Amino acid sequence: MIPDGPRDRGGRAREPRGRHPVGDIPKPGPGGWKRSWRIRIQVRESQTRNPGRKSPSTTPDSRVLAPFVDNAFERDPGPVHGGRSMTDCFELLGEPRRPWLDAEALKSRFLVLSAEAHPDRVHGGTDAERAEANSRSADLNAAFNTLREPRDRLFHLLELELGARPRDIQRIPPGTMDLFVEIGQACRDVDAFLAVPAPADQAPMLRLQRMKTLFGWSDRLMSLQAKVNTMRDTLDAAVKELNPAWESAPSAAGPERKAALPLDRLEELSRSMSYVTRWTSQIQERLSQLAA
Repeated sequence: MIPDGPRDRGGRAREPRGRHPVGDIPKPGPGGWKRSWRIRIQVRESQTRNPGRKSPSTTPDSRVLAPFVDNAFERDPGPVHGGRSMTDCFELLGEPRRPWLDAEALKSRFLVLSAEAHPDRVHGGTDAERAEANSRSADLNAAFNTLREPRDRLFHLLELELGARPRDIQRIPPGTMDLFVEIGQACRDVDAFLAVPAPADQAPMLRLQRMKTLFGWSDRLMSLQAKVNTMRDTLDAAVKELNPAWESAPSAAGPERKAALPLDRLEELSRSMSYVTRWTSQIQERLSQLAA
């Protein structure tokens, strides 16, 4: 049954004007903001587990969580040049497959290979030689950019080991619900503050009060960033603990390799690292806007 209200030419219900651009912001219930967000997230998770179940009236628009729920698979398929999604970035840079890599050692390795493959070395060569050098240089750069970012490296390794893209699941990391809600609320509050610019002829006292508010938001965001950094350090240590499993695993060509690797744990850590990356980006974006 199509609900009453304005519709487009195709007969689909159209959103009323004045709605928040990412959906209705949940109103605080008896348990406050955190309880309201938990209810909506639990409803969505229930729908995922029971797709045939009738949606209750409290079901949120999927866009409510969109700005703060990370989906790492919305990025362009294939982290390397030319869209060749199954190119082994580890092999390309002469690195063994493993979840954790030393950033400085990886950079040194890349610089050596990049210098050897630089297009200037074949400046006087044939068109085919120059094209090959350009392609090689581009592939090396793309592979380095993939492996130096923990989130991209983990998803790339997972894809290589599975032989296909991982499942497309949006899931908040266990134990981070409060941080998820806190970051989301802080970002919305800062956005609302920045949406109302200060008048050019604002009184000095009002201008001072706005500056105090601005500094307060900056302090709050930096405090949240510190929590995210702590989470990142914890995840980085957990990723490093997986290296021995890859170092002792059977050959990549062997059928028993998958069973010998903790791929479920790798997927869990990769998704958590994806949230850390997303949250850091959101916080730093707001800090830059406040400082402008």
